[in-house]
Amino acid sequence: MPIISLTEALNNLTVDNLKSLMRWLPEASRIGKKSGLVEEILRNLAGDRLQALWKGWTRLNVWR
Repeated sequence: MPIISLTEALNNLTVDNLKSLMRWLPEASRIGKKSGLVEEILRNLAGDRLQALWKGWTRLNVWR
């Protein structure tokens, strides 16, 4: 069955995988249960935060 949402994809990851992803989110708290980590990642990817992250990554040449 295909993954239909980012929330579902994140929920399929381990806590260690989630914490590894969170290193790209400087304002994210890495403390808590798995559900809290998923919520924190989603919160940091919402609205203007995603655009700010993208601009920061572009400046750092993350994608090259």
